[in-house]
Amino acid sequence: LEKISKGKADPKAFLQKIRRQTEQLVSEIKKSEKSYRAHNLTGSRCPECNEFLKERNTKEGKILVCSSPECSFRKRKDPKLSNRRCPQCHKKMEIHNGKAGAYFQCRRCNVVEKAEDKKKAVNKKEAQKLVQKYTQKEDFGTSLGDLLKQALNNQE
Repeated sequence: LEKISKGKADPKAFLQKIRRQTEQLVSEIKKSEKSYRAHNLTGSRCPECNEFLKERNTKEGKILVCSSPECSFRKRKDPKLSNRRCPQCHKKMEIHNGKAGAYFQCRRCNVVEKAEDKKKAVNKKEAQKLVQKYTQKEDFGTSLGDLLKQALNNQE
């Protein structure tokens, strides 16, 4: 390439050498009896189509995906960790879904806790209505003297 850049070598001859080498490599691969096997294939098989599963890294952890493009099977390899801590060892607990709903489990201590249902969030308008409903409508005034007078009146 240096000689070509200086004008001392022929670029067409260089390209012909590259083409010949490429043709030779492709013919060797075609003649070979070896088959391609993906590096991330696991020994386990897909329950839907019986193909091998591939292991993939995602931002949520490792997942197992079917190697067949027609099949859409996927599952977590490792259970999902929650922010809930084990009461004994204080490590993060795993989240699982069972027949009775979601639950947390610590594998080290074998502690199991049922997950509470998420409470319904209250929006701003509902919160303001609740505050107005339960606040007293008495006007205390702004000075310390007015507040003290009001407190004395409440005691009597």
